[in-house]
Amino acid sequence: MSADQRYSLHPATRTTSTADAIRAVDPDSVRERNDWPLFDRMLHGLALRSRELLLDAGCASGLLCAMATGIGAKVVGVDPSPLHVTTARRRNPRGEFHVGRLEELPFADARFDAVTLVNALQRCTQPTRVLRELRRVLRGSGRLALVAWGDPRGCENAICFESVRPADDEALVRSTGPYAYAASGAVVDALLRADLRATLNEHVSCTHAYADVRAARQGLVGGGHAPDSWRLMSENEQMDRLAPLLEPYRAIDGSYALRNTFRLVVARPTR
Repeated sequence: MSADQRYSLHPATRTTSTADAIRAVDPDSVRERNDWPLFDRMLHGLALRSRELLLDAGCASGLLCAMATGIGAKVVGVDPSPLHVTTARRRNPRGEFHVGRLEELPFADARFDAVTLVNALQRCTQPTRVLRELRRVLRGSGRLALVAWGDPRGCENAICFESVRPADDEALVRSTGPYAYAASGAVVDALLRADLRATLNEHVSCTHAYADVRAARQGLVGGGHAPDSWRLMSENEQMDRLAPLLEPYRAIDGSYALRNTFRLVVARPTR
């Protein structure tokens, strides 16, 4: 399978997820429909097996946990948001979910066969401490899968950062949260500092689809990708600002398709 293959909900692109996992996607959630292909590739790279115990660190609404349950894994989630944890518990009645900080995980050492962390490291104030906590709760033979946004030159979602898009893309990497680990080797170096060695390191390309400007606002702004300054605007102001930025990606039917790249790294403990 090519590392640059684009994934969608089409059956031909399914790797690990079963029909139960596919049904776990909330059809009303723009973000979940767009996240599903990336999560599917992540589980495939992790080689998660039935009955293994998975920790999803920063589990949000529990989609990845539901997909892992769909392939027979046992799941545990932790997230700092009580609202997210409530949703994840409702969605995964057989799972175990906790409200907590990733810097101080409420779990015993060497509990998990696998750990996942999706687009969360850049939001952590102590990223090395977080990775060391994930290493602590991982069994010696376990695997950690981490996903981070890729090079912003390959991420069309970066249109939200139009005010800081310079010719020198390194300035964008330095100045914006989502791309904090986009530089070559940044994720691998961060893992090494936590005694984790990369065994898989690849780009994954995913197309994010939006039916209209309102759906794009939900995905780009409501989903947390836009700069913080956008959250000071009303929803109508956000859509007014977003519409001209989206115009180059508009299809005849009025929908939009934005191509993005992610860095997927799977690592194991070094000792």
